[in-house]
Amino acid sequence: EHGVLPDGTTAHLCGDLAIVRMRGVFTSPERAVLAEEGGRKRVALARHEHRSLVRRKVHSAVAEVLGCEPIRSFFDLD
Repeated sequence: EHGVLPDGTTAHLCGDLAIVRMRGVFTSPERAVLAEEGGRKRVALARHEHRSLVRRKVHSAVAEVLGCEPIRSFFDLD
């Protein structure tokens, strides 16, 4: 959804909780910004804004895979 395929994805189901971890999800421009002072915060803010725009699409994709609509979703860049 961010213009780059992850290097790796791991998913875990714990009852009705789905946890998905993706590695290597930063685009080339994001990696350049991350190297700057305060870059991580700027990338996180941009991703947060983008996420608010595509949340419904993400929920639809999750529903298609899991067979049920998510109640809510969270993301974190760590």
